[in-house]
Amino acid sequence: MKKIVCVVLAVIAVFALAACKKDSGDEVIYKKLPAICRVQNPIEGITASVEMDKWNYEPFTAENRAENVTLSIGGEVISGKYQNTTYVIWTHDLKHTYKVSEDVSFSVDDAGKLVSYTAAAPAPGDNVIDKNSAETVARDFIRAFYPDANLADYTVTVTRDDTAKTFKVSAIKYIGDVITLDNAITTVSETGAVLSFECSLFGKVPKDAAADIDFDLVEGELLAKCKSVSKKAEKTYASVVTDPYTYILTLDENGAPAIVAIAIIYCRNTYDIVLTENSETLVLYFANDLLKQ
Repeated sequence: MKKIVCVVLAVIAVFALAACKKDSGDEVIYKKLPAICRVQNPIEGITASVEMDKWNYEPFTAENRAENVTLSIGGEVISGKYQNTTYVIWTHDLKHTYKVSEDVSFSVDDAGKLVSYTAAAPAPGDNVIDKNSAETVARDFIRAFYPDANLADYTVTVTRDDTAKTFKVSAIKYIGDVITLDNAITTVSETGAVLSFECSLFGKVPKDAAADIDFDLVEGELLAKCKSVSKKAEKTYASVVTDPYTYILTLDENGAPAIVAIAIIYCRNTYDIVLTENSETLVLYFANDLLKQ
């Protein structure tokens, strides 16, 4: 089983997944095949097409949303006017965006919890903080909105952008070596102001979410799916290989573990000693029935 930890955070209603079933004594096991939800850099001969269009991330207007929402952020009470609604990337959660001013906006989920925030640039200052202080600012900001989240369950990293004079504080939950979409990213200015915040599934993915997932089953279905859409390319290219592929743990619409897989199909030919190569990226979604039998 290959599990390569790298996240390709790209922009990827109802979807249909092919299903089959088998009997195991009195038990009936349903197994859903992976659905393609994004195709990048299409290659002639690869017949992949989008089978699940829920995650097209085009903003829409949600019904019965409050026209205005007021929040207290960093000790300041702000009020925003409703703009639009989108899905939080590769999840079934919605985020509703509100505009405060030209420079300030925020988004909340269906429960009214903050999921994103963009602030105006702060005034220049002489008091420049270090990485540890930036992390403290981010942790305090997160706790203000997610007091029950245990940050000990997250891998926290701090990187400095010398050009922008900011710190990026990432809190990402890993389960073993599998990355999850349970994360929070906070950008802090060098003067200690929170410039932006973005989170998904924060505090929602349990630590044992991957314990019963059959990754061998996932890998087998992923490779079979990629091979099924590569049959024409195999007649044109000397080599058609699916590698690498990445698993990202998310939750389905019922809150059960699900997998987003990113697979790259390489199509290669060699002329004399010159290797030519084209690659197409597929994003696939596995929901339900990933449990070990």
